[in-house]
Formats: sequence, structure tokens, C-alpha cells
Amino acid sequence: MLGTESPVCVIALARKNGIVDIIRAPSEDAEMPAGELLGTVREDRMRVGVERWVGLQLTQSGLVSCTSGGFFRYVPLADLLENKGASAEQWDASAITWTVPGPLHHVAFYPPQSDTPTHFAYGGEQVPLSVWSLPKALEAAKQPMPPDASEEPPAVRAGSKRSAAFKSSKKCDLLPGELWRAKNLPNDHLSLPRPPLIRTLAFAPTEPADDDELKCMRVYVGTKDGIIRVYEPAQKPRPVHEWQVGAKQQGSLRVMHVCASEQILLVGDTSRRLLVVDMHKGRVLFQYKDISGTMSDLLTVRDAQADRWLVLGAALDHLIRLCDLGETYGEGQRRRGQVLEQYFTGVDHAVALALDPRQTSAPADENSDDEEEVWDNMAVIGEKAPDARETSVADEEEDDSDAARAEKRHRRDP
Repeated sequence: MLGTESPVCVIALARKNGIVDIIRAPSEDAEMPAGELLGTVREDRMRVGVERWVGLQLTQSGLVSCTSGGFFRYVPLADLLENKGASAEQWDASAITWTVPGPLHHVAFYPPQSDTPTHFAYGGEQVPLSVWSLPKALEAAKQPMPPDASEEPPAVRAGSKRSAAFKSSKKCDLLPGELWRAKNLPNDHLSLPRPPLIRTLAFAPTEPADDDELKCMRVYVGTKDGIIRVYEPAQKPRPVHEWQVGAKQQGSLRVMHVCASEQILLVGDTSRRLLVVDMHKGRVLFQYKDISGTMSDLLTVRDAQADRWLVLGAALDHLIRLCDLGETYGEGQRRRGQVLEQYFTGVDHAVALALDPRQTSAPADENSDDEEEVWDNMAVIGEKAPDARETSVADEEEDDSDAARAEKRHRRDP
């Protein structure tokens, strides 16, 4: 939700060609058409076909984006949308850009799932974990380039694996806006350096401390070799925990999501496994069955009627799955969760997104007589509608048959 004079709920859609479309999200206001293109952000530094998007975050004031090449961009969407006549040149001129060492694999923002992030972290296969202050990074990026910028060391200019590796971690100066950087891992048994191999990041939702920006911050790092490393930047520059949750050399960790209310980590890897891990001990509680695709994104949503949390997962097998988290029993035990529903869409999914129907720019009509009727007619997830007719059942079977045929055609295609 953008903090404009009239709050607007928008969706940022990042495309492979380096363009981010800002689209108006559906709302209850009939005068606000859903799907309206409000503007376009262009990342002209992105090498199309070589780089990809690794970070995208909407805030109350704008949009923060990042590519795998380490190119950050901030666009003040709230100011631009207030000026409805803003041209494409004004959109490009208003952007604040800066560059960090790359290539990157993931950028995470803190606090998680907040529209007012204060920090972000990134990492890559050759780039160690680094935590930044977003306001300080924006302030530093606004400063004019020093005249001797061309003589800066490669680690500052960034963009190549050689510069990203930070060869001398014993003497590495933090960049403007950078608060903390992890040290290199200990050498292996052959005294060879171990790269970080970072593939995915996740922040634990904690309350930021006023006296110390890094206090209480906890970062989970998923690696290419199936390891979860836990960092507490306020404690030390090395991991405080290291857990092997995936089978070695059988798929890297691709996506992680923290469900703090259940004290668990949801972890998906490239071996088409979805795991539930204890976020304090690193023990795998269970693995979901009947997962035939690699998860590309995970999201937890609250089922208020059943008083439970559900998992919404997008996968590369063109399916969207809705799962439960199982029930806890004993001490630190949890029953295996089940896949409640799955929907075949016929397209690759990159991100799982849930819109809050309460976020609308139009105030609700308190005297509406249809409100209770609408809620009464809504079906509970996992339950069959009590007034279902035979015709609707036949339609559902026909839709399932069409989806199955489409899935078979997709699998036959090379």
C-alpha cells in the first residue's frame, strides 16, 4: 500500500527484459479499475538474458529492486503517482541507483513482510552475507561521485566474481551504507577456501532495537550444498549455527520462509522437496509428500476460521499448492502436514502473493445489508460447499480433465 494522499494498493511485476510494471491491485472500489498500468520502471543496466531479478520490495514510499549483477534501484512511486502527468523520462530521472559486488542470488529485506523496511541483506555463491541500512544506502547513493572514483578498488566498483569474493576478508572496509559483512568460512580439509554458496536468505521477524541496528537481528542462509547457516550480526561475523538439512550433492536450497508463530522454517530445494525445520534446533520435523515440482516461493497465510496457519506454495511444475502445517505433539514434535488443495495453471510461477481484501482505497459501507450474506456464502478451505449442485460437480470434473490434458501436453513438449 503506497502512502499517497489516497492510499493505493499496487503490485510490482518484474519481467525478464529489465522492466518492472506497477499495476493497480484489485479493490472493492468499482471506480478504481483493477489491472490498470500506473507506470513502468526500467533497469537499463541489466544484461537481458544473462542477469535476473533477485530482489523486489514495495515500500510505503517507493520500490526497491535489485538484479543478480548487484544493480540496486529505488524509485519514489508515491511522489510519481501523486504527479499523474509524470512522463517516462521523469520516472527514470527520479531513480536512485547504486551498485554492490555481484553476482548475487538473493536479496532479503528486514523487517520481513513489512512495507517500511529499514535494512536489507544479500549474498551469492561467491559473495558473503552482507547487511545494509536502507536509509543510509539511499543517502550515500544521493551523494555526488568523488572525482577519484575511477581509482577505487574493484571491490567497490563491483560487478565481477573476482571483485565479489573479497579476497582479503581480514582487511575489508565496509561500503557506504553497509553495516556488517560475514567473514570467510574456514578452509576445508585441504586448506582450500570455501565459498559461501548462498542461494536464499530469510530474516527472523524480531523487534528492531533502538540502541543498536543489528541487535536481535537473525539471518538464515540457505546454501547450494543443502546447509542452513544462522547468523546473528550483533554477536560475531561467523555463523552461530550450521545445519545440514538437505542431502549432500542432491539439490541446493532454493527458497526459505520463516513462520515465527509456529517456530519453524519452510525450506524448498531443487530436488522437489518441501521440508519443515525447527528454526531453533535445525531438526527436520517432516517432509511433505506428493510434491512433484521445485518450489519457487512460499508464503504463510492465516486461516482465521480454523485458527491455523496454511502454506501457499508456487512451484515450477505449474501447480499452486495449499498445505497445512500439521499438529504439534509431545516435545518439539509435529505431525506431517498434508497438501489440501493444488491448482494447475499452465504457467511457470515465480512468486506466491496473497492480497489482503481489507486493503482498499474505498471505505467500507457500514450499513451494507449484503456483507453478512457474502461471508455466509463463502466456503471454508478444505470443505465442500453445502449447496453444491450436480451441475457444478460436473463442471469441476470437466475442468480437472482439461487441466490434466493440458499438463500432459506440457510434459510431452521438450
